[in-house]
Amino acid sequence: MTQFRQMEHRLERSRTELQIASEIQKHFIPKKTPIIPNFELSAITMPAMEVGGDFYDFISLKDEKYGLVIADVAGKSIPAALFMALSRMIIRTSASHQLETTEVLRNANNMIALDATAGMFVTLLYGVLDGEAYVFNYANAGHPYPLLFGRGIGCTEKNISGIALGAKEGASYEEQTIKFSPGDFAVFYTDGITEAMNPGGEMYGLKRFTDIIIKSSESSAEEMIGMILSDIISFCDNREQTDDITLVILKAHKHKRLHSEIIIEAKERNILEVMEKLEKVMSSANFSMEAILKVQLATEETCINIIRHGYRGAEGIIFIRIDLEDDCLSVTVEDNAPPFNPIHFEKHNFIDNIDEQPIGGLGIYLIKSMVDELRYEYHNGRNRLILLKWAKTGIKPRIHDQS
Repeated sequence: MTQFRQMEHRLERSRTELQIASEIQKHFIPKKTPIIPNFELSAITMPAMEVGGDFYDFISLKDEKYGLVIADVAGKSIPAALFMALSRMIIRTSASHQLETTEVLRNANNMIALDATAGMFVTLLYGVLDGEAYVFNYANAGHPYPLLFGRGIGCTEKNISGIALGAKEGASYEEQTIKFSPGDFAVFYTDGITEAMNPGGEMYGLKRFTDIIIKSSESSAEEMIGMILSDIISFCDNREQTDDITLVILKAHKHKRLHSEIIIEAKERNILEVMEKLEKVMSSANFSMEAILKVQLATEETCINIIRHGYRGAEGIIFIRIDLEDDCLSVTVEDNAPPFNPIHFEKHNFIDNIDEQPIGGLGIYLIKSMVDELRYEYHNGRNRLILLKWAKTGIKPRIHDQS
């Protein structure tokens, strides 16, 4: 009886420790997904036991970029949970000091390898999402490749995967890039999904997984996860879960919307900042290089006219707002100079009457010729000039997956 009570006490203590470990581990998983321009994001992890080795993470980086991590630690229960916590901390530390995804994995691998005991490793995918540019750069350490779907995905994916973290010190990794368009999405997962089994010993598999993804693709990212998990549960038919399941869905909004504001002093040297922002925004929206250069030239000429002829070289401020909705770009330029409506300028014969043209006339004609539409208004004591340009992308719908 004494031995029985001692055993019962040890079991109760183990249950308590597992419960505490489970609560601690839950604090490592993000409580909410970040708000990322032009994207929606949803994620879930379901450990097979009280604690598990799978995890996902979102890391806030500079310039409004986000690091995305999905990982699967070898083993289960307490040892896997401890190794998971170590791996998460090392990846976060490495990401805070490195810009390149390959360097993040290389440094993390060397650090993990020092502490990893025999047979302990983690497959992990780490990427950086630039929401404004619709670009996801990532490196893969032995993890399942992301599944890509959509009408306009551009991808340099070559199914390249480096060695799992902790398996071998000194390993190197290669970076890959996904270029999203509106409506495209990527699915990141651990093999607990594809290797889930039904009572007959049949695996869920990649084919059924991609079928349910496509079937649910018109839903939100969160709804998609719910539909996928329901399908997995239905397939397993009450068979006990044997491996951790983690799923992350990243969807580019069907309609592009972007808003950015820049305020500069009325000095010509400050115009470069505006040019760089325009190139980044327009490139993300698939504008041609010719269209980008035209809008840059029109915006630059607008700012120069304000500096030279509006403020006449005196101190002043120029307010620039860049708005992108679907394939329409608007650049709104405001100043506090005396009221001046450039729309009144008509096309002139500049060759024959060059000396008779008003100040700024040539520049205003140039601006008109570079954009699709030009609007002017005087609002709240400011000149407001709006330059409109439409993209002609010609993207054809298609589905791209890697099954």
